[in-house]
Amino acid sequence: MMVRFAALLSVIFCALAFFSASAQDAKPEKAQDANATLEAKPENKIPPVFAELEKLLGEKKYDEAIARIDDALKSDPDDFRLIGIKSFVQFKYLNNMEASLATIDNAIAENPKLYDLYDFKINLYRTAQLPDAKDKISEVYKEVAKNFADKPLQLSDIGFQMLRNALKDVHLESAILLLRTAKDNMASCTESEKYIILTNLARGYYFASRADLALIEQAEAQTHASDIEKIASQQQLDFYREAAEMAKKLDDK
Repeated sequence: MMVRFAALLSVIFCALAFFSASAQDAKPEKAQDANATLEAKPENKIPPVFAELEKLLGEKKYDEAIARIDDALKSDPDDFRLIGIKSFVQFKYLNNMEASLATIDNAIAENPKLYDLYDFKINLYRTAQLPDAKDKISEVYKEVAKNFADKPLQLSDIGFQMLRNALKDVHLESAILLLRTAKDNMASCTESEKYIILTNLARGYYFASRADLALIEQAEAQTHASDIEKIASQQQLDFYREAAEMAKKLDDK
């Protein structure tokens, strides 16, 4: 059973890792952990469609595989794994960039809150090595900022994760955009969530100050980072003071 499971997952993760830059160093290990978890729980059965796709792709019946995916998506349109595999097959094996991109765009239109889809699109542009890939990717991040503005904590987390590779990536500006957007829309967040959002933005500014920017821009970024850190610290201090006052009132009772 374990051999069969590993063979099936190799097809799925081949497609998903193809579109995920972070998967190159992180997802293979996580995939093994996921395999073990799924294998240990009898209720986690592999959906029949994945076994069918394994067979079709192994036989290089790509058109039939896509038809089978389309059929499966009718009953589960939000399964990003199927969407990723379909886009992967269209781009990698059918050499159809336009169809591959349309698959992702249609999925985003149906489910604009699923970040994995944007990740697929970003990495499709990277893999295709289009001459205007940088501009296209920046536009995708603007779309993310717009569609996740009402989820500031998640948006802040996405921006912070981008900072890991920001100094060797051309999209540091996009990471800052997501972090700023999160700050601008954090009014309804809890105090602890606001602290996280502000701290992430401060880190973003510090990354910007270390990047290959003009000296004036570096100084401005450092100033922004210091200012935001002060706000975050005050936010945390206010939170602790409020908690202490509440505790005192309870004790007085």
